[in-house]
Amino acid sequence: MNSELMEKIQDKNFERRDLLVDQLNDEIELGSYKETDLQYIISILIGIFSTEKDDCLHESIMNFISNSYLMLPDKEEVNELIISNYEDMKPNVLCHAISIIFDSDIPQKKDVLRSLLVYPDEEISKIVANYLSKSPKL
Repeated sequence: MNSELMEKIQDKNFERRDLLVDQLNDEIELGSYKETDLQYIISILIGIFSTEKDDCLHESIMNFISNSYLMLPDKEEVNELIISNYEDMKPNVLCHAISIIFDSDIPQKKDVLRSLLVYPDEEISKIVANYLSKSPKL
């Protein structure tokens, strides 16, 4: 794991931490992390997401989480973050959360996705409709 990068991401005084999370995301796409590393990184990023208000940082974090979600051995912390926050997410963040919701086994999955079909941002509604068209069970 890139400890130096993680330290910078956690440093509230470091500018443009969203770009650092994007760099972390590039590393995951290269297969640089084990499941245990991912679980640790996700826990840190969830803590940052929950306490910070930076929209760019939120988008980068949610993008990282959505790209690593299926590799996580324990998805409960991510599921809780999504269910607790999806209604307040900006569209640029929510578009990443939708893929997590779709891939999850959360009990509210069907209701959440259907509620997003009438989301004020048309792009979000289209994304959800596309996911729902791929799964007749929903």
